[in-house]
Amino acid sequence: MPRNYRIAFSLILLLSAIVFSPSRSYGVNGRVTFVRTSGRLPLEQEWERFRERTRELASSGGLGQLLALRQQEIARSTPDPARVGWINYLVTASTLNQAGQQGGARFDAAVSCFERDVVQDETLLQYLGDYLNIIASYNMNACQALRMRLATVFRVSDDLTYRRMAEELQSGKLVVTGTQMKFEGVQLDGTALDWNAYRGKVVLVDFWATWCGPCVAELDNVRELYEKYHDAGFEVVGYSLDSDVNALRQFVANNKLPWQIVSRQLTETTMKKEDRAYPELTQYYRINAIPTMYVVDREGRVVETNARGARLKEILEREFPEVKSAERRPLPGGEL
Repeated sequence: MPRNYRIAFSLILLLSAIVFSPSRSYGVNGRVTFVRTSGRLPLEQEWERFRERTRELASSGGLGQLLALRQQEIARSTPDPARVGWINYLVTASTLNQAGQQGGARFDAAVSCFERDVVQDETLLQYLGDYLNIIASYNMNACQALRMRLATVFRVSDDLTYRRMAEELQSGKLVVTGTQMKFEGVQLDGTALDWNAYRGKVVLVDFWATWCGPCVAELDNVRELYEKYHDAGFEVVGYSLDSDVNALRQFVANNKLPWQIVSRQLTETTMKKEDRAYPELTQYYRINAIPTMYVVDREGRVVETNARGARLKEILEREFPEVKSAERRPLPGGEL
């Protein structure tokens, strides 16, 4: 990608920084994205709709449609680098996911191709953590080997951005998949969450907010799966980014959410920093957009970092095969 194009892309990302708090900029993994706020602008609404529509294409396996859409964006008289960059991210993520599902030589080839491209294209660094977590979800050893190879190459780069990324890679913080989930915070009743009490369960950790449309849209699916798998050992913990705690409490009551909700606002205002074992969670996990949904296994390890929609159902069917088997068990008389 030409250098002036990369510069334009970086400037747009910088200028478009709208964060969980309207008064601050918030970047993670070197990238910044729009996140809804109470004072959202028409441009932000358009951007969010575009992101959600294209994300749905990626989730449904519409790689061909994404490629066609990218060509349309590039063919515009004045291409929008942010839109093209976002589609490039989804295309790369979808390609890695499809190759991971196929496995074998196809997966190895996709990882090698990605390694070659990321060294040549600085814009891929914006989402490097996501790409590595996708690879880790299919083959942890391949991910760790790639991480160390990239760190070695980036460390001697003339580009400061690459050298800084080498430090991130060396620390291992970019790869969440396979690591122990760190979780602490204050619940809506004012008590601290006992994360150890969830050991032995499969847990969905949902980073969300009541003002985030896509977050609220996920709740029906989560509730349905919670009711189906809860007795078998499935739990949900929400981590809310709402600043208005009373409005959050009212939302939870009105919607009868049956799982525990941790409030970032309560955690920040009532839990002293010296009493915390970790930084604020969205900072610790470099979460720059919501909804972000992690699945944690019975041993407390993160096994999925994008458990939205049908993906969550797939994971729970894998983790609780006995529930699916019970659904198929014939009734007396031979009827299903």
